Amino acid sequence: MSKTGARKQGVWLIAALLVAAAVVLLAVMLPKESEPAVATLDGHAVTEAELAFHMSRLERQVRSELRSRHQWTLGQGEWESERDGVQPLRLLRERALAAALQDKALLAVAREQQLIDETDFSSIVRRMEQDNRSRAAASARGEVVYGLQRFTLASYYPHLMTALRTGVKRELSQREGDPLHLPREEVEAYFDAHRSEWSVNGTSYRVTRLLIPAAQADKSAMLAEASRMVEEGSELAALQSRYAGAELSEQTLAPSQVANLNAYDHEAVARIDALAPGELALPVETRQGVAVYRLDERLFDRDKAWQAYSAPIREQLLEERLQRYLDERLERGEVQIDDARLAQVTSWR
Repeated sequence: MSKTGARKQGVWLIAALLVAAAVVLLAVMLPKESEPAVATLDGHAVTEAELAFHMSRLERQVRSELRSRHQWTLGQGEWESERDGVQPLRLLRERALAAALQDKALLAVAREQQLIDETDFSSIVRRMEQDNRSRAAASARGEVVYGLQRFTLASYYPHLMTALRTGVKRELSQREGDPLHLPREEVEAYFDAHRSEWSVNGTSYRVTRLLIPAAQADKSAMLAEASRMVEEGSELAALQSRYAGAELSEQTLAPSQVANLNAYDHEAVARIDALAPGELALPVETRQGVAVYRLDERLFDRDKAWQAYSAPIREQLLEERLQRYLDERLERGEVQIDDARLAQVTSWR
């Protein structure tokens, strides 16, 4: 073959490859007729199969809502019936579509952050199948497979959504100016404003304990009598003078020292926590008899509490910020719903 002929053949080969690549790209970009969309969010499709999947996930919730709000326990064949303007099937579709669009907002953001390649439902199914193949291969090689040996769509979907939420929070909170960025000062401000909700691991109680010795057979009667005296406003001194052998001692109890507290101390701490300084807690039974506690002082170690709670507080605030971000994304986005196609989705099991 001449050089000219070889050159022409090479040109035709390259042209053929470019045409083939264009055809493949077009096939990917065009909506698949086998996956009709009932709705889109900024062009990201919610397919009939996707909606049916969400309907299956929410069926139990909708049944519960109908029972609690409408006193309607659905029987066989009642999904398309109607009471007081409520049709169960329509309600289920509405809930499912709302959930699908909310998740689609997350998928769209995750794709923008290059955490996933596609946002369509079939891609999620393919990811699951690939994950299952990888797990099966690893298991066959004798390797440890953490978590489930094999996912179903019902188990894989929430697993993926949780992973994507974690990834999006990480990607969008690293730098100042990121939409989810959360400075330490904001976390500390929240901690200080809600200290009572995040204080257990930093709180301790200085108490005075009156231990009244008693045999096992006498404990119930003594507990009842001591409880009556406390409820009537008796002080520790009166209780001590009432019972021979009763002894006072000072203690510091800390709820965070769970491993060091016996069952009686756990009960005492639960009662002391509701007291103001100077008040007596109702008596508790102990191995030796009956104990009455007076709260002398409530102590709070801010640094200890901050060390224990800063990470979960940050995670809570970050999760709330992400949810607001996704809600705004959905609210700002262009949502298109094909009502006719939506109404055709009547099977989800």
